Amino acid sequence: MFFVRLSARQGGRRDVRRIALRRLHGRFRSRPSFDRRESCGLVSSYKLESPVFGGRFNRAVDIAFRVSRPATVTVDVLRAGRLVQRTGPGSRTANRTFRIRLASERRARGDYRIRLTAVAGSQRSTATLVTRRL
Repeated sequence: MFFVRLSARQGGRRDVRRIALRRLHGRFRSRPSFDRRESCGLVSSYKLESPVFGGRFNRAVDIAFRVSRPATVTVDVLRAGRLVQRTGPGSRTANRTFRIRLASERRARGDYRIRLTAVAGSQRSTATLVTRRL
């Protein structure tokens, strides 16, 4: 697994995108997203540290997110459509980065979907990112 970081400037603003790639039979194929671009919505920032975790050194993966308004946030970790771990629901303050660590010990290999749900008043935002346990 690899990831490519692309950066460009436009009108004084910097746009950064991270794309996950997998090399298979000598060709690169794109993987599901592990990084969400910054936005001005309720979930202003949401990303995973890496597209993979576990491996030889049993490395954990960090989940980082930020909300633009005070909100109740729930983070669900799913594997093969089943809930493996849930963090929250908990109140989160605005404009502060929160980090959650997903340990790799005693986890099966495969893709894990990390679903973040934020609720502030009547506004609700859901985003899903993918990481792979090696």
